[in-house]
Amino acid sequence: MNKVKQIEKLNQQELDQNIQFEASWHQEYRNSAYIYIGSLPYEITETDLLTIFSQYGVPTHVKLARDYANRRKSKGFAFLKYEDWRSTVLAVDNLNGIKIKDRTISVDHTTYRPAVYQDEDDERMDKEWEAMVRKEMEKDFAEGVKKQEQPPAQHQLISEGQKEQSKQQTQNDDNEDDADLEDPMKNFLSKG
Repeated sequence: MNKVKQIEKLNQQELDQNIQFEASWHQEYRNSAYIYIGSLPYEITETDLLTIFSQYGVPTHVKLARDYANRRKSKGFAFLKYEDWRSTVLAVDNLNGIKIKDRTISVDHTTYRPAVYQDEDDERMDKEWEAMVRKEMEKDFAEGVKKQEQPPAQHQLISEGQKEQSKQQTQNDDNEDDADLEDPMKNFLSKG
């Protein structure tokens, strides 16, 4: 809990003194895209961490510490790497001190370096994780490209009559959409 309060105090001091980002205490960790996550509930999985921490950037690696002697049970802390170190600043500032399953977690910068794999299972899990993240990133990228792409050249094949008919249909659809957007409570609210 002291670590959470220390980080909150540092952030508040920077706000009070109007310190620019270039002079922030976060700059000390600009060469590391890793964060330390402590006081985690033991039930948390790597997937849970991905879900929570992907709010502030693209995670590229996660290492949830596990007790290999005790059926791979979580030890309650993890290291997570972002694609961009600036995401670590957002995660530290916004997720440090939040509660997950009634436990206040601590999130801080770190200079973590992945250790040598303890066993083949650990190495396999890391490779599976990296493959999953890569697949998700490729999927997201492909979806973004599809949204930006224009439909095929079929627009050029539509005759003028079909264009006019399409415009009228679009206008009718827009009018129907506007009717759906009316506030259902407007008759019950007054502008007093």
